[in-house]
Amino acid sequence: MVIYVSDAGNLQRRLATSHCHGNVESSALRKQIAATVGWRTVATDGPSGNRRLRLDMPDWHAGEAAITQYLGQGAWQIVTCASPDEANDFQWYAIEKLSPVLNVDRRPPDPSKTSRFDALLSELLAAAPVTCGQASQVPESPGVYIFHHAHRPRSDVGMKSV
Repeated sequence: MVIYVSDAGNLQRRLATSHCHGNVESSALRKQIAATVGWRTVATDGPSGNRRLRLDMPDWHAGEAAITQYLGQGAWQIVTCASPDEANDFQWYAIEKLSPVLNVDRRPPDPSKTSRFDALLSELLAAAPVTCGQASQVPESPGVYIFHHAHRPRSDVGMKSV
């Protein structure tokens, strides 16, 4: 099932670093997964005095590990776009067409770009699935990605509550 759709200025960095191995501070997807399973986030003071967003639990590392495990069980499909602006515009079209589980923000796509977006959506849906283990091999290009998983994130299925 389609869990999440978004754009990236650099697909490789977004998938490999922010989502597959990141934390709720660096990834809107990870933050949304945490919220879906009922885990709150809290801003804390980091060692240098900067505010950091963390899971609000005794062992936030365990929560991040559970999110990483969930993401590792899914797969991504990607399509590169001509520019970051095109990727940003196209994501709204893909979100409207695919109705992903976790995307809460919806915006109307630009109707003047429908034929281009139809072509991009066909390419995106035909793309070979990529796992987190393969994320470092995707292009360092702007584009849009879909995250697929067999089930929604739930604390009782594939995500341990800590």
